[in-house]
Amino acid sequence: MRRCLPALMCLALVGGLVGCGAKGATSTERDSNGSITVGGTARTYHVHLPPRQTGAAPLLVVLHGHGGTGSNTITLTHMNDLADQQGVITVYPDGLNKSWADGRDASESDQQGVDDVAFIGQLITTLQQEYSIDAHRIYVAGMSNGGFMTERLGCELAGVVAAIVPVVATLSSNQAAGCAPSRPMPILYVLGEDDPLVPYNGGTVRGDRGAILSATNSLAEACE
Repeated sequence: MRRCLPALMCLALVGGLVGCGAKGATSTERDSNGSITVGGTARTYHVHLPPRQTGAAPLLVVLHGHGGTGSNTITLTHMNDLADQQGVITVYPDGLNKSWADGRDASESDQQGVDDVAFIGQLITTLQQEYSIDAHRIYVAGMSNGGFMTERLGCELAGVVAAIVPVVATLSSNQAAGCAPSRPMPILYVLGEDDPLVPYNGGTVRGDRGAILSATNSLAEACE
């Protein structure tokens, strides 16, 4: 896959970032809902702006897990608090059917042929047109189904996304077979050895939801 860079590079997500956002705006004024049409389907998302604006801001795309939504991910992760501290624009997209087409052929969106890569790509472009965003600091993080989708975006949008953080998601067998990013992609994996759903040592995601590599093999594959 030839996309390995030191994981510490991903710490740029949470440290040393330029302040940004709407100067003097209240938290309510800094939160908005949006919609774009992708492939004839309306797709929705939620944007949070930090309290200060001093230049082009990093953008963090946060992807919910299966059965989740962008709005409940805001509450679950408390990511807005961290984004405010670091001056990051944060967006929480909504997957159709509360799922993402992450390439495992296991989710409703995958089985229905939803093009979530196109959605996230168009969403990033839309936000770049609306806000002052640093094109070199666009990051994606996601959990579970969102984590597997994060890895797919790392494979297919390497020209746009600077780094990815998959949470409780290793590399799926499908992605491992076809991932060819256009440049090395910094990755930070966040995993648990005792995860009952996504086996740390690889195998099948519980519920017969796709074959995945072990954490060790995911790292090895990423560093080829």
